Amino acid sequence: MSIKAYKLDEMSHTPFVRKDSLDYFNSKGIELTNDEKSADIYLSRFFPVKSKKEMLLWRIKRRFIPILVWTHEPRYNTMLQKHFPSKFYIPDIHIMNCYTGDVLFSPWCIYGSWSITHKVGLATKEHFETHKKNVCSLGSFRHEPLIINNKNIDLTEFRQQLSLHGYRKTFVDPTGQKM
Repeated sequence: MSIKAYKLDEMSHTPFVRKDSLDYFNSKGIELTNDEKSADIYLSRFFPVKSKKEMLLWRIKRRFIPILVWTHEPRYNTMLQKHFPSKFYIPDIHIMNCYTGDVLFSPWCIYGSWSITHKVGLATKEHFETHKKNVCSLGSFRHEPLIINNKNIDLTEFRQQLSLHGYRKTFVDPTGQKM
């Protein structure tokens, strides 16, 4: 028996659009469907409703199908709680994001337009002695904190600081537009 999943949005930059990931899901009995009425679970990168009233309307329209909110992009979903059990007006809602710590299948895959297909070997001492720079960092630069529970959980600034630290240590070439 398979589980049928219906995407509520395009789920871009997630494993739910990649051929290799879809083959894996199919091998585990999970298939994507284009028929919302046959779905056993809904998939979304965003929390689909904002209020109890919207959730009640959601339940009337879409039955009581569980929702999986999945994203590795920190600003799409910032919830820290992994599960919201069903109640009268809401279905079972499961959250998988970078804050719950369970969105990556492997450290070798990026859910954009490409993925690393093999494990990269460790660099040798000779590599560092013969190459001027060893890493290139490409990113945007912004100062927009993302505050949850009085803590800045924005990963963009963390990535920027990591890149700048590598630059100061002379093994990273940061690239990108300063804003």
